[in-house]
Amino acid sequence: MKNWLLPHYCKKIGQALIFLMLILIVASIYIEASFIDSNPWLMDAAQAALYIAMALISISREKEEDEMTAALRGKALKEVGYCVVIIYAVCHIIELMAGGSSSMLHDEQYITPFLVWVVYYGRFERHLRRLRKREFTL
Repeated sequence: MKNWLLPHYCKKIGQALIFLMLILIVASIYIEASFIDSNPWLMDAAQAALYIAMALISISREKEEDEMTAALRGKALKEVGYCVVIIYAVCHIIELMAGGSSSMLHDEQYITPFLVWVVYYGRFERHLRRLRKREFTL
């Protein structure tokens, strides 16, 4: 897995890009809606840049990448993957039982990938901090 990861500086680029895109997306809420409606490519470009930033951060090496870090990366991905599958299954079963055909979340295609990534990345960083804290206390 270590051979497939990008260099560490790609993580910094991804962090800067995600910060910039989140600022632009939040700023778009306060910009006149007619401007965004007349230029729908702006939100599509911001969404694409957000996905690129999430990928850069997720698949970049840590400063000290070793086998334990790779195992933590896999563990976090597995935990989040299982949770997402279970949550989606439960939500869609409830939606079908309620007889609704509309989506439970508004703009699900925009919100869900970002939330899943935030949970994955937060879980991975938590595992990594716990590992580093354990190394320093020994």
